[in-house]
Amino acid sequence: MTQLMSLTELDTESQLKMFEILRQDPSQNTKRRALNVNTYLRWIQHLKQGGQQIALAVIDQEPVGLFGLENIDKLHKTADLFNCFSKETPEDLKTVVRHYGIKFAFEVFGLEKLHSTVSEENLFLLESYKILSFQQEGYKRSALLQDGRRFGILLLGLTKEDWTANPYRQSLSERFAVTTQWGEPVLHPIDQIEAARAKNNLNWMSILRLALEKSPATAKPIIEEIKKIDREISNLTEKLTK
Repeated sequence: MTQLMSLTELDTESQLKMFEILRQDPSQNTKRRALNVNTYLRWIQHLKQGGQQIALAVIDQEPVGLFGLENIDKLHKTADLFNCFSKETPEDLKTVVRHYGIKFAFEVFGLEKLHSTVSEENLFLLESYKILSFQQEGYKRSALLQDGRRFGILLLGLTKEDWTANPYRQSLSERFAVTTQWGEPVLHPIDQIEAARAKNNLNWMSILRLALEKSPATAKPIIEEIKKIDREISNLTEKLTK
């Protein structure tokens, strides 16, 4: 049975397998494929805090893909859809997973409109989106450069009404057994501390800015002391890596 579950709930080894799938899928945009592992892991930490992005891992005994929503606009109930899969994943399973991901977006997450972009050369993905009732809403000429060639990008959209009226919905639901597990992210205490410290860093910088503006003669010696202690911390950290 194939499962859709939050990427944040996977162990680190499985998350790194998903990272390789994300980087190797040619359907992904250049920015996403250029992610390094540290940026990717920071992105997962950001996902735990909720907000404008969610990512569902596709598990078929092992990680095989990712279905995500980004730029989530809760006011207008819209989001941008992205997904990636391993090279070995069958095309019909990809379409069924997209179907269940869209079902989650509309029925669980409460969205009413999804957007996506597809290279005009990606015929398999275009056919899949057509089956799912996406409609072309725009076109960007010569927007991608790959292997020395330029390609256009199709701008696609899907409304909840069009998806609900899709005649293929029932057959897609029956083709593969897919379950979706989702709950609001539960932050580990370390993640909570990290989030709190990030907020407090903003407060600290505001105080620092105010001190330098109002009393620079008093503030600058304090900053020098802070820098001295930071160097001591750095030296101690260096010992840990030797």
